[in-house]
Amino acid sequence: MSATDLLPFPDLPPFEDKPPALVEAFWSFHESNPQVYGLIDRFTRQAIAAGRERFGMKAVFERIRWYTTVETQGETFKLNNNYTSFYARLWMHRNPTMPQVFALRKSVADDGAAT
Repeated sequence: MSATDLLPFPDLPPFEDKPPALVEAFWSFHESNPQVYGLIDRFTRQAIAAGRERFGMKAVFERIRWYTTVETQGETFKLNNNYTSFYARLWMHRNPTMPQVFALRKSVADDGAAT
């Protein structure tokens, strides 16, 4: 199975040439936990509105962890730090007209070209 076969929606980045098990695990988590992307979008937009020109997805993850364990009641979930690079790229892919606040480094979530 290729990474492209694991792509649930055609408008999302395929993360080709990545370890298939990690790509599959990411998409499985993403599909099972759509609220995570919603929080990533919300908190990233807050950072941009606050004037942040650069921000880290790991900071967004920590904000989500705080929000879901301290500020709200209900279901909690674990965020795998291996997914930060995937979510940064996914957010940037889905928001091409927004400021690109995430500085990307070469990772298993990209096609080998670091930006």
